[in-house]
Amino acid sequence: MNGWIRVIKQKRISRDVYFQEAKEDIARTNLRLLRISSVLMIVFLAVFISVTPLFFPTWRPTYPYRVFACAAVMVTAVIFIYSRSGKAVYESVRALCIFFYIAVLLGCICVDVLPDSSGSSTFFPLIIIVLPAVFIMPYSLIFSITGALEAFYLFMVFTDKVYIIALMDAYTSIVACCCTVAVALIVMDLRVEGWSGPVPV
Repeated sequence: MNGWIRVIKQKRISRDVYFQEAKEDIARTNLRLLRISSVLMIVFLAVFISVTPLFFPTWRPTYPYRVFACAAVMVTAVIFIYSRSGKAVYESVRALCIFFYIAVLLGCICVDVLPDSSGSSTFFPLIIIVLPAVFIMPYSLIFSITGALEAFYLFMVFTDKVYIIALMDAYTSIVACCCTVAVALIVMDLRVEGWSGPVPV
């Protein structure tokens, strides 16, 4: 038990040092990831909206999809406008990461919940696993934002959906949240070790 406690303390210290001393590297990496992620988000939405009618001929993009697509373009524009400044200030880039993170998850909630009260969610449980591992942010930020949006998603699901569907969606998203914690812990540990070398045990 003492060995485990020592390892956990050492990893926390290494993480604190990493966020303190590698701010410039973190800002540059996050800004690059923001550019890539924002473009991929638009490409994904365009492909999804174009391809879905081939599988479901009666499907048409409803207003939540159109709002999400417009928001994605606006978020991407903000990211690229900031990138053109040639700066990568840690606090500013972190604010952009939070902005992107919230915008994507809110968009997923809209398209998963609003169009059809009898349909199961598709995007939110998947994105909530992947997104926290994309950007380099402290656990306090990752888990607080994820927890708040998960709570909002559950509220929306139980408010707008058929009860049995809401129950299945809630269960799926809670499982996804557990996976989020595991993925975020592993990815952060690898990033810290990759920057500072192996953490002594």
